[in-house]
Parts: sequence; C-alpha cells; structure tokens
Amino acid sequence: MQTRNKIVCALLCVLVVELGLVYIHLQAKSHVPVYSVAVAGDSLVFLSTGDLQVLMAPKYPNPDIAGVLGITIAGMTPAIEQIHTKKPDAIVLALGTNDARYLVTAQNVDQQVQVLQASFAQQEVVLRSLVDTPCVIWVGVQEHNTELNLVTWGSQLNKGFKANVEKYPNGHFLDWEAVMRGHTDWQSSDGLHFSDPVGNHAYAQAISDSVDELC
Repeated sequence: MQTRNKIVCALLCVLVVELGLVYIHLQAKSHVPVYSVAVAGDSLVFLSTGDLQVLMAPKYPNPDIAGVLGITIAGMTPAIEQIHTKKPDAIVLALGTNDARYLVTAQNVDQQVQVLQASFAQQEVVLRSLVDTPCVIWVGVQEHNTELNLVTWGSQLNKGFKANVEKYPNGHFLDWEAVMRGHTDWQSSDGLHFSDPVGNHAYAQAISDSVDELC
C-alpha cells in the first residue's frame, strides 16, 4: 500500500511539473515584448523625421519623434517631461546646437561661461528626470558648423555633454561629430543643417544605429 502511494505521489509530482512547463511555454509564446523609442530634438531631428520613421518603425513600433525648429535644451524640457510620462524604453535627445546661438551673441567671456554652465545645468536637469528610463542617448553637436560658430564652441559643448551623460548608468553619448567628420556632402549650403536626402538620412541612420548598439 505504501509503495502504491509513493508511486501515485511520484506520478502526481511529474504531472504537476509537466503542467507547469506547459504553462510557462504557453506564457512565453503569448508574451510579445514591446520596445518603445522616443526621439526629441531640434530642426535636425525635424528634418530627419521621415528617415527616422522608416528606419525605426520596423524594429521599434510607433517611434515617438519630436523635432522643434530653433529649440534649446531648456525649451525642449517640458516636451521631454511629457515623453517621459509615456515610459519609453529608450529616449534619444539631439539638443544643444541652438544653445550655441547664445554663445555667439554673448558680449564677453564671462557671459560665454555662464551660457555654457546654464546649458550643462539644464542638461543635468533632464538627465536626472530620466533616471528610470532604461536607455538615454544624448547626440552630440557637430563641431564644424559655421552658422553658429560651432567651430569654436562645438568641442566644449560636446565635452560637457559627454561628461554629464557618463555620470548616469543609463546614459550614452553619440559622437555625431566623429560620424560626420569627412562627409562634406552631408552638410547643407546653409552651414547649419544637413543635405537632403543624403545628410538627413545619415543623421537618422546614426541615431537608429545608436539605439541598436547602445540600448
């Protein structure tokens, strides 16, 4: 009798394990991971929106892309806060070029230092607000832009942006200057934006690739 009970218990245990494995298998098959991506930036993002949609949509359903002409880091902060409420898995921020506008118009070195510090401080505000976002990528500015004198200020902006990003475990820096360097055909005639379609597509490709590689 005891032997029979042991056999029955053993069979029941096997059955429970088998049912558990079947349940796990069914759960795994029915689970569809949703990987969401948002991109926020200035006119460079705005002009590359179509390419970003084409490149990202097949991999990341319904990418949230917001590009605003002439926007600074401070100006885009409220929109970033709204994006954050949607809880995307990755947020790409392509900002800083228009902050250089205030460096160009600064009257003296002291004002220029204040502008730099204000830009970096605002970037810190944004990064701190996104600490619970799994992946945050900051896209650096180009350093050879003639329109906003980024030949002078680009490297300093990028150095500060990168240093801030590296303070955060979820932060990554996309060195756009390194990607773009040598590709004169990517620059538009205005010295500020990228050529269409080659430059805009290259910018979108770099952003899309950075999500694939860094997140």
